[in-house]
Amino acid sequence: SSSSPAVGSSSSTSGAGASSTRASATRRRWPAETSLARSPTRVALVGSSLGGAVALLTAARNPERVHAIATIAAVADTALFTKTLSADEIESWRQTGRRRWREGYLNVGFLDDVQRIDIPLAVATLTQPLLGMHGEADTVVPPEHAGVLAAAAAGEVTLAMFPGVGHRFEEPGALDGLLAHLESWV
Repeated sequence: SSSSPAVGSSSSTSGAGASSTRASATRRRWPAETSLARSPTRVALVGSSLGGAVALLTAARNPERVHAIATIAAVADTALFTKTLSADEIESWRQTGRRRWREGYLNVGFLDDVQRIDIPLAVATLTQPLLGMHGEADTVVPPEHAGVLAAAAAGEVTLAMFPGVGHRFEEPGALDGLLAHLESWV
């Protein structure tokens, strides 16, 4: 099947100076889609942070297999990864094939993806129930991302904001609260 503009074919690189490889006539499967293909029935996807965005994009690409999506501090706007960079820094990332990010590196394929993927556009195709959970004290993915995703969704949305909670839900009782909310929603 053809891919939507919001979630087109993925790309990959294997280090500095590596070239990008793109699927042509058929789109490549994401790892989450490979897992879905092995699943005997429809599933609910749960993803955190960038994994939340991947869960949303996977659900948009596979609506017949995914019956519900829950996200935790999900990224709604991939510009989060580039908005503080100058044009020269982005060009350097493209030329070297990678960019330092915290303890590791992001390859140029990731840059291609963040410049191409429109998560809210993909979410607008979702009619499955969506649970968005986000800590109000998140300094990694701004809490406003949860509202963007909730506003974009075409289906039923439950938005749960957690006061005083950061990105990893490490505060005392935060993870228990998140899990209880998820369990009651399912």
